[in-house]
Amino acid sequence: MDSHLIDINEKEVCGKAGTCRAKQTLNRGYPNLMSWVVGVQKVEVTYFDKTSDEDPEGITGETLKLAKKRGDELGIKSFVVASSTGFVAKKALALLVDKSLVFVASARDWYEKDFLRELERKGVPILFSHDVKYSYPADVQAAYRRMSEGAKVCPEIVMLASDGGLIPSGVEVMAVAGTGSGADTAMVILSAKSKDFKELKIREILCKPR
Repeated sequence: MDSHLIDINEKEVCGKAGTCRAKQTLNRGYPNLMSWVVGVQKVEVTYFDKTSDEDPEGITGETLKLAKKRGDELGIKSFVVASSTGFVAKKALALLVDKSLVFVASARDWYEKDFLRELERKGVPILFSHDVKYSYPADVQAAYRRMSEGAKVCPEIVMLASDGGLIPSGVEVMAVAGTGSGADTAMVILSAKSKDFKELKIREILCKPR
């Protein structure tokens, strides 16, 4: 389809402090397109005016709510959540009670021992990236960081969880990550192992910092 025929109508609505939502409707240039195209979706995208490092409580809470809402709409049960210190993990554990959670962190030493015992007791897996060998091309990481730090981390944690056998490959999962110790980016991702990176697909970006 000719790229010059794509027409995007966008309306930006700024709501409570720190968030702007852009509603996009795509009409790909053919007058009768909508009469024969199947599967067109209108999805709300949220852009935060701050990163989760600047407003950990507010932005993290909103990100998790947006991820849950879209996960419910799509029937996604598997949520892979980055949480370097346990701050996001605790919030996700409280909010996402009906989801199958996998937490990914950097180092075990950054977590409270009591909280690690709680996760073990509840059967919620946590994977520490320092304990896993995986492949993630540096140039790809740099490109994703142009969107946000969380945009780099979301595909990474999905590959780690898949490499670790905590989620299957080839299924849609919700990935949540952010800047610093909070969360400000959520994506719907088709999972893949790191060795099969080209099979990983970012299906939707639900929110990110501007």
